[in-house]
Amino acid sequence: MARSPARPRKKNKSSSKRSPSRSSGNRRRGSRKSKRKSNRRWLVRLLALGLLFSLIAVLYLFYLDYRVTSRFEGKRWAVPARVYGRPLELYPGAPITTAQLVAELDRLGYRKVRHPDQVASWSRNRNRFLVRSRPFRFWDTQQPDHYLDLRFKGERLDSVKNIQGRDLPLVRLEAPEIGSIY
Repeated sequence: MARSPARPRKKNKSSSKRSPSRSSGNRRRGSRKSKRKSNRRWLVRLLALGLLFSLIAVLYLFYLDYRVTSRFEGKRWAVPARVYGRPLELYPGAPITTAQLVAELDRLGYRKVRHPDQVASWSRNRNRFLVRSRPFRFWDTQQPDHYLDLRFKGERLDSVKNIQGRDLPLVRLEAPEIGSIY
């Protein structure tokens, strides 16, 4: 059986389906590779940009450090700065115990004596304290020295009077120094 040369050869359906899919498959693979390369390029560019900004930020920080150091290098504190705590405010009904008052007076450097004749001294007779305070400058006004008669009832300050017996609504003792900066 010889075939005639004039008749064209029939194409197999399965082979015709394969060849376009193979060519399109090659295209897909090629496009995937190009997408991967494109993604890698963007990633490399993004990392390079991040490193560049980081380098600029570090250089700027060194520049700022130099400026601040050179500006303030010669300007040291001529007089030491002192840091104070809160002043003790005494008023009738204040929630302070006798032990807390004794601790505060010790912290301020007050001396316990029999009878307080000098400033920064105090005496105690059970729930009654006689305190001779120091004069000091508070933020809003100058505080004079006081000769105080303090009486306690339980865990509270019951009365605050001066030595003449006049009631005082509020008395401040100076703030303790808690630190200094040289």
